[in-house]
Amino acid sequence: MKFYAVRKGNKKGIFTETKEFKESINGYENPEYKIFKSEKDAEMYIARFLQSRRMNEKSYH
Repeated sequence: MKFYAVRKGNKKGIFTETKEFKESINGYENPEYKIFKSEKDAEMYIARFLQSRRMNEKSYH
């Protein structure tokens, strides 16, 4: 099974269906995503992105 992790797209998250994944990135300028073989790796990819975003937001305050 493949896990499609989308960090930037029309819809963000982890998808297991190719159709849902493609809908989440089609038409989105510069989507960010990776495909994983394990759900845990996909979750870590999303979590690292969210963590770095929070760190960047804090540095602006």
